[in-house]
Amino acid sequence: RIKGFVARGGKHQGDLVHTLSLGHGYASIVVMGDMLIAAPQDIDTIYMWDITKLTKHTGKKKDVIGGKIDTSDMYFSDNDDDFEKSVGEKPHHKIKLNYVIYKMEKLYIKTSSSSSSSSSSSSPSSSSSPRQYPLVTGECTRLVVAPKKDHSLYMVDVNDIQNLGDVIAIGHNASLNKLVTNPSCPDTFLATAYDGYCRIYKLGNPLPYATLRATSEVNVSGCAVAMVNGHMFVFTGTSKSELMCWDITNRKCIYIMGAGNICIEEVVFHQASQTLIVVGEGLSVDRLGYEHDMTKARTAAGKKVRWPRLALLDPSYFGHAWHSSSHCIVYYRFMFGANPEVLPNSEEAHLYGSDDGDDDDDDDDDSDNDDSDDDDNMMGGLPGVPGGCRQQ
Repeated sequence: RIKGFVARGGKHQGDLVHTLSLGHGYASIVVMGDMLIAAPQDIDTIYMWDITKLTKHTGKKKDVIGGKIDTSDMYFSDNDDDFEKSVGEKPHHKIKLNYVIYKMEKLYIKTSSSSSSSSSSSSPSSSSSPRQYPLVTGECTRLVVAPKKDHSLYMVDVNDIQNLGDVIAIGHNASLNKLVTNPSCPDTFLATAYDGYCRIYKLGNPLPYATLRATSEVNVSGCAVAMVNGHMFVFTGTSKSELMCWDITNRKCIYIMGAGNICIEEVVFHQASQTLIVVGEGLSVDRLGYEHDMTKARTAAGKKVRWPRLALLDPSYFGHAWHSSSHCIVYYRFMFGANPEVLPNSEEAHLYGSDDGDDDDDDDDDSDNDDSDDDDNMMGGLPGVPGGCRQQ
């Protein structure tokens, strides 16, 4: 299913608005104009919904869209009252393709270069089948697409999406994992793959503009680009909780950032608020929320903590032993005059025992921070703050 929520709306912020029926576990999703487009990774078909015509949730408990899911054969640790049971609204349009889309993202093009680029025409080609969906209008109608079992990237016009466009990027030697674009960086797109690299491309040159060795062990699972005073910075994240900030001008990693030992799934940079948002799963947390493979370790101050055996870094690396014992969303705020006290709650490291060195597994020592503001505890990794990130 695809869920739509209120992003900004006062007391209604976070309320569920739409539920769409996808029918497949993994899909790339983009919004272009009034159309929401989803491309499942295992079939040669894309689904489209007209956002202006979607059915909305009323907020009532028994309110469902598209039928009700049978939860009789599902397991819930408590009860299923909080599980939203809508099957979801069916696609308004289904378009058959001559290829399978593995990943896709909007491609932002400078106005001056859009007419001279070697992309496919904005109008459907004469060889296309009769139009099965409304014409998508607006400044952004092109996609960068990674077909399944293909390491190259292509530019496709959404109004002629049945046909694969021109090759615009090569260089990866493994399956692609993420595609990233940003309206602040037109004619630029990023691609990560299971080869451990993040590559940056400029439209018009199929070879990488820059190549970042983001990890030596696993795939790059998250990537985001930020523009600060005309300079490009890239954030990369991996399933081993490696979160790095790269200065593209100098091709260097300038920050290694603490991510609380989470398996990073997604990295997004919100340009307006200069905030990095990281989504991840607990490194040692199973599907029922229990932790496994924990070991004993010490912080830089000699404090004893329980620490994941699979953690890449020890608890003394950042000077602030923060471990997320659950799946979470982490915010990193970039600003002048950052407050070094605004960090994730160290209780998440499951502190135990006393400071004098005994090994008793008592309750957490520092419980006086339990009443601290949750929003403050969710914010960490402030540049220049010793406990939040480490400059390399």
